Amino acid sequence: MGRQQKCNPRRLSKLALTGWFLGLGSLTGCRAEPPPGAKAEPGSVHLEVDSQGDTRRLSAAEAARPLPRTPAKEAKSDAEHLKQSPSAAEPAREDEAVTPSEPPRGASPRVAERRPSPPDPEERAAVVPAGFSLGQDPAEQAQPSVPPLLDAQGELLPQTEDLPGTDSAFFKQIGPTLFKAIVDNNPELMLPYFMPVPVYEKLKDSKNPPRDWKYRLFAQLKRDIERYHRLLGKQRERARFVALDVVPEDALWMKPGREYNKLPYYRLFGSSLRYVDFRGRERRFEVSALFSWRGEWYVVHLNGLK
Repeated sequence: MGRQQKCNPRRLSKLALTGWFLGLGSLTGCRAEPPPGAKAEPGSVHLEVDSQGDTRRLSAAEAARPLPRTPAKEAKSDAEHLKQSPSAAEPAREDEAVTPSEPPRGASPRVAERRPSPPDPEERAAVVPAGFSLGQDPAEQAQPSVPPLLDAQGELLPQTEDLPGTDSAFFKQIGPTLFKAIVDNNPELMLPYFMPVPVYEKLKDSKNPPRDWKYRLFAQLKRDIERYHRLLGKQRERARFVALDVVPEDALWMKPGREYNKLPYYRLFGSSLRYVDFRGRERRFEVSALFSWRGEWYVVHLNGLK
């Protein structure tokens, strides 16, 4: 009889374990396929899903669906953040001054924070337009106060022996208007303050007083205004009227028959129109002759008597 060999239990267990793994691998690697020509039908597949501690079985269709998501926590509102964050920015109170942040070193300050440079004294000085009288109401300059010359029947009102002064509204308009007429080279502006035609017709002892008034008296006024206009230069718009200087006490009462006149009047020589040119220098224009009618002064000659 041959020698009987004893089986080692450890060896047997290793062999059994190896065979078990080989069998499991063959089962995992093999896949059942349908015979040729047969239509493959999907079989039911069951999966075990652990959802919140519950175990249940799902079909393939149910498994393909997305799992429900756990809702996220709601974002905290701005009010809750402000409550939880004591260091959050709070709006400045009305009674608290807001201190502007300082710019970093080396950075130029903002333009808005720079202090404006002081204005130029020449720019700060008031510029009075030509023809405007300082101290006179603008309403009076816009609407000349011309005294009446004729009565209700159209007849010339009689002359008076009143010596004109310099305080009436009518006189205060003569100087600014004359200066504006010179600046604008517009003698027609002086018509309300120049020798009136109705007065000249009764006053002058000549064959045709209206013609003499037009071609001699008023023509001389136009010539003198144009001459003064040129003397002001190109910067005439920057010149300013100062005053019409007259001395009423120097006036003479002219009786009828003198200077070829039929009516009496006061005559005043040597007045002047004072102004400041564009360089700030005070200058004067001659106003050769004024005459009076019913207590008011009127211009007759500007530059000379002709």
